Amino acid sequence: MFAATPDDLLASYHFVGAANLAKNTNATKLKEIWALPETAQFRGDVLQKLAGASLKYLGADSGNARQVALARPLFDDLLRVESQAELRGKTNSGAEFILAARLSEERSKLWETNLLQLAKASKPQLTKMDEISGWQAKAGANFLKFFRAEKWTVIVLGPEQSPAQSDFLKRLQKQPANSPSQEWLAVDVDWPRLTPRFPLDKYPLKLARTELRVTGKGENLRTTVRAIYPDKIDWKSQGWQIPKELIRDPLISFSAGQKLAPFLNSPKVFERLSFNPLTNQFFFWAQSQMPFQSYVALPVKDPTNTMRAFAPQIVTAFNDDLKRREGGELRMASNRVDLFWHELPIIVPFLQTAKEKNGAGFLLGGLFPIAPNTNLPPSELFGQVSNHNDLVYYDWEITQERLSQWMILGQLLPLFPREPIVSTNAALRKGFVPAKVPEHKWLAAIAPKLGNTITEITFKAPNELNLVRKSHLGLNSIELVLLSHWLAGPNFPSTNNSSAAPMARPALDAPRRGRPERP
Repeated sequence: MFAATPDDLLASYHFVGAANLAKNTNATKLKEIWALPETAQFRGDVLQKLAGASLKYLGADSGNARQVALARPLFDDLLRVESQAELRGKTNSGAEFILAARLSEERSKLWETNLLQLAKASKPQLTKMDEISGWQAKAGANFLKFFRAEKWTVIVLGPEQSPAQSDFLKRLQKQPANSPSQEWLAVDVDWPRLTPRFPLDKYPLKLARTELRVTGKGENLRTTVRAIYPDKIDWKSQGWQIPKELIRDPLISFSAGQKLAPFLNSPKVFERLSFNPLTNQFFFWAQSQMPFQSYVALPVKDPTNTMRAFAPQIVTAFNDDLKRREGGELRMASNRVDLFWHELPIIVPFLQTAKEKNGAGFLLGGLFPIAPNTNLPPSELFGQVSNHNDLVYYDWEITQERLSQWMILGQLLPLFPREPIVSTNAALRKGFVPAKVPEHKWLAAIAPKLGNTITEITFKAPNELNLVRKSHLGLNSIELVLLSHWLAGPNFPSTNNSSAAPMARPALDAPRRGRPERP
């Protein structure tokens, strides 16, 4: 999609529509999740919020229930039918949004009627574009335009005239009906070009032009992402130092990454520390016996001296913020170089030193003491990492089990913005009853239907990263929790949301381990 108008195309998407996907034989787990009553309720809540948020762009009355009811059918249809859109705009100029949906004549007339009412245009101005008749009306600072081009219904929010609108309409008329066996979802976003319009430069990830594609294969979804950076990234692979003696079964997740710092805007907290873990390798894993068995290992040459210098800096850097959030306190052990996070219910997260028999040193952190176990993980697991020199990040998880853990950990750790920290064990136990909040009910309902999620990020060129993922829902466990918090927030789609309801731990079937593999 970028190739069409590279000088002004900021973002675009194409979605084949849920109705077309229902006819496809792939992604069977996605269909099961889509049909759940909890999904339907949660989906309805999100669409209602999107309808309300759209009013300010249509010149309608924000917060007016009647106006929201007029906008809601448009969002129901956009999820159901094939649609595509483009956001256009050159530097230091206004943006315009062009949307097309493949609607029946009946639904198209409903869109037209509702849009006229939303724009308060009882007598819209007739207009033409490339011999296609339509109408336009003033909608706030922009013009709202409506066209019917064969089976496509097109709406435009932007200036009164522009070449982009005509170009979009011409390309639209040449397109055949998309086959759902091809790309199900295609999204292209030029994040660097969006920066002048949004404060994106404050985000932790360095901005790149991003191309996302989603297709179905068997019971899974296959997701690919191509990130193209405006400048070269200074990244070189190094030999993997996997802590094989520390990692033990029964595993439900394993992640490995190296040198992520070049792809990130360095968090300010690292400016106050002598050790940046993102400049080296890291390994993160979780076990299944209980929700708190999550661990991280960072290879270092001299663990003891690194901890002596690093741990006091962590205390100084984080304690003031933790106290403001009632998130406990970091303290050094009196007779060791170990660091502990006190005053959290049930768990006492720690950071300590560790050495393996071959002399390899690590900083080892966790939420719960490591249980003695001599069982090694599957032999294929470490090979997914050590045999690939261009690998930046690898993650494998049993999403069903890991989702359960993150839902509980969200109550114990101030990791999730605006999530409350349960202050007592009694309150924590009460919080594990099934929650009645839609997003929590949804997470609890979908968990038993999720199996393995495998993600691989590779360095393909000096300015390009590629991500490949195989999953049942397109997201891993932590992404599902964070996404549900955002979607359910009272101010969605704004990121300034809050949620104070207790999380629920789903009842789980026996986990389906599967074999660690490449996506």
